[in-house]
Amino acid sequence: MERLVELCALMGGRYLVHGSPKQRSVPAGESAAAARERAVECLAAAARHAEANAVTYCLEPLSTRETDFVNTVVQAVEIVEQVGSPALRTMIDCSAAGQVEAEPVAALMTRWMPTGHITHVQVPGALEVPVALQAMAESDSFDALIALGCIIRGETYHFELVANESGAGVTRLSLDYQIPIANAIITTENMEQAIARQSDKGTDAARVAVEMANLLDELS
Repeated sequence: MERLVELCALMGGRYLVHGSPKQRSVPAGESAAAARERAVECLAAAARHAEANAVTYCLEPLSTRETDFVNTVVQAVEIVEQVGSPALRTMIDCSAAGQVEAEPVAALMTRWMPTGHITHVQVPGALEVPVALQAMAESDSFDALIALGCIIRGETYHFELVANESGAGVTRLSLDYQIPIANAIITTENMEQAIARQSDKGTDAARVAVEMANLLDELS
């Protein structure tokens, strides 16, 4: 975990998502309580290392079909609060949340975004990005938002439809809610282009988000 934190920092990353469903499942013969205690110790160590490297370590709740450890936001938040490190946070995987959580995903984000425990939201595809952004904007917990993703061209017109609709939705939300949203959803011909462009595009988006948030603050 510490080596992954270091690798994330070396690559210029600021957020590291802990998914790893099989690796974190409760081992056969071990109680859930004992596994949780051990996980808290490991995550506390990872959080200390993450803080030293200016990285936020995000514990991702996953569906019960993937793992039997940390399936809901509540379970993840309990661990985050127990560790008590500013470098350990959780996130919302909209696909997993839709399978496990009792609340609708939008209500889940509205409930948890203002707490500061959520630092990352993952959606199934580009068309779902505006829905997540809207819930985040409505929480009134952010000065700016960044949409990250990639749409790779296929052999049908669907590529252009997805790209156009996703981009229009992001722009409309920014205007409707008066919040800067840096759109870093790239469109490429193939995976090689996506990998080559991802770092620069993400860095540029972060810079734009900060500059626009500062500008709107000055104008208000």
